[in-house]
Amino acid sequence: MEVSTCPEDCLTKGCPAEEYKLEIVPDLTLAAALFSLNGVLSIYLSLGLNRKLITAALRCVVQLSVLGLVLNPTFEHPSWVPVILVIMILVAAIEVMSRPSYSYSGMYYHILLGVGGSTIVVVVFARYCVIRWEGSRWFEPKYLIPLVGMLLGNTISGVSLGLTTVLEELAAGGERVEVLLSMGANRLEATKGVIQRSLHVALVPMINQMSVVGIVSLPGMMTGQMLAGADPVQASYYQMAILFLIGTTTALGSIVCVLLAVCWSVDADHRLRSDRLHLRNRPAGIQVWAISQTMKAIERMRQFGKRVYVAGRGGIRRSWYSDAPSRSWAYNPINGEDMEELGDEGLGPVGSDIGSDDVFSNGTGQFFREHDGDGHGVKSDVVIVPDGGGK
Repeated sequence: MEVSTCPEDCLTKGCPAEEYKLEIVPDLTLAAALFSLNGVLSIYLSLGLNRKLITAALRCVVQLSVLGLVLNPTFEHPSWVPVILVIMILVAAIEVMSRPSYSYSGMYYHILLGVGGSTIVVVVFARYCVIRWEGSRWFEPKYLIPLVGMLLGNTISGVSLGLTTVLEELAAGGERVEVLLSMGANRLEATKGVIQRSLHVALVPMINQMSVVGIVSLPGMMTGQMLAGADPVQASYYQMAILFLIGTTTALGSIVCVLLAVCWSVDADHRLRSDRLHLRNRPAGIQVWAISQTMKAIERMRQFGKRVYVAGRGGIRRSWYSDAPSRSWAYNPINGEDMEELGDEGLGPVGSDIGSDDVFSNGTGQFFREHDGDGHGVKSDVVIVPDGGGK
């Protein structure tokens, strides 16, 4: 199937897509006013959806506006297309990860492999075998970006449903799996039912969509092509191809992610590791993930600054005491009798500034004596470091 860039009569009669252009005022304003009726109904029926409706509307406006501003220069400079595709795949993986109620270590990379890998495979196949667009560049933005967007948008729902099902069943209802494992079944045999149910849940929405298309609903791509003046028959062919590609991407991504989740939850020794699954008590969404990652980054920066500060103070202290021992030396806690012994040796009271680093405090009232590899205390002068720094 070769892509025709424009209807034949566009050069002579003008492109139908340019006959009428939407404006912010009054077109989009009127559409937004109609949408605000949902808020009125929410208030009247006490649905409590006012904030969610406003947030969804604002996100829709901001995200689509930014998308339009980004794609406009991208179409003029196609070298940015690979960067945009990578960002789209990374964000899609984040969105999938934020939806299941359970998570595990390395989950993001498994999702990235499933969603990103299946999308890349299907796009390459479509580029060279199905939708062979004109031009030598494989990254033609006006074809590649919409295609990847449609594949990712539908794959997110299927993969997130499959992951949610498999993780909830393994975390909360793994008794049957444990019984099968105890009877000698391997991890794939024991989790066969869980995998089947998870994939069934993941693929049902896509099957339902293909079942009602053209009768109940009119797909967006076909609608867009007809608004642009394309032949309805050709538009239907394109929509069929896109739906087949979406179904393939959803199936591949769901299978990869579900199998990786099972292999992580049931280890190579065929033991169910429910302890690896963690319940998340926070709402889903990429914005929540972004906020949590920002807070973690701030905490890491704070800890790093603290370590730099402590290391700087330690360097100054070591310059004061040039005879400080090497880091290969160890320290043992000392009790009251040892402290009395130090006093009997004439080393002075605790807290006095006496000339070495034999004894120090960890800041909790407990003191430590330096000893060598044989465990013998060092017979030298003693200094007390109240804050335990420099070691």
